[in-house]
Amino acid sequence: MHDIKPEYLLRALRERIKESHLTYAKLAQQLDVPLSTLKRHLHSPAISLDKLVEYCRMVELSLDDLIKQARQLQSQSDDLFTEIQDEVFFQFPELYDFFQELRLAPESLDKMVAAYQLTPTSTYSYLRALEMIGLIELLPNNKFFLKGPCHYRFSEHSKLSYLFDQKLKEHVYGSGEEKANIACSRMFLTKKCIQEIEDMVVRKILESNTEHWLKAHETEQLQHDVLLMIRPHQKILFSNGIVNLPNEFLAHVSSSIESFSTIEQVNQSGN
Repeated sequence: MHDIKPEYLLRALRERIKESHLTYAKLAQQLDVPLSTLKRHLHSPAISLDKLVEYCRMVELSLDDLIKQARQLQSQSDDLFTEIQDEVFFQFPELYDFFQELRLAPESLDKMVAAYQLTPTSTYSYLRALEMIGLIELLPNNKFFLKGPCHYRFSEHSKLSYLFDQKLKEHVYGSGEEKANIACSRMFLTKKCIQEIEDMVVRKILESNTEHWLKAHETEQLQHDVLLMIRPHQKILFSNGIVNLPNEFLAHVSSSIESFSTIEQVNQSGN
């Protein structure tokens, strides 16, 4: 069990409680504990093993099954941004852009500072904000350790996923509402590869065009204009650029975290 993070054990337990159609209030009554105590236990990584086992017993969940479910949740979520990280990055996209560049080359912080002409105060603010949402461990003199997986991805309902979708539209074909039916992500291509792709696409289009032209009298055909582009990759920024931050930036980040946490507590209390 040592390789499983406590938050996933608790999350698995909370999900089982929900599946059992038990409210926290009803469960607290059955256990003869204050509702506030129960909620604290269900969200505290410091919960004792005895309490964990007791709560599992109340929802007919063995410790082995709890561990199995927790391990599955952890494997599905370890490379996802947390909801708080997603919220903070959505509100402060310049922080996301800074983090993305920092993660690609963590040893080049000084080069980033020089390239974007960041002040010492702004540099610290970027790093401290990343520490506040659990993505780095900040040391003296702006030294740091990255935390978490090598690569992150967006969850299905992530605000960042929505923002990326919007930025990708603007980047590739403007701000229109329709999405492309066929799309490829960035690829490393040699000139020879590009030529081979061009030849293959032209051949396939000619074959398809000839085939459907011959059958046009048999069924209604829709003509389509097809535009294929290959161009140098440009990174997609979520903000207008990595810039010097206002003095109150960290206070705003802290307020955002606090507000989001309060909303989460209210949602959980409604269970």
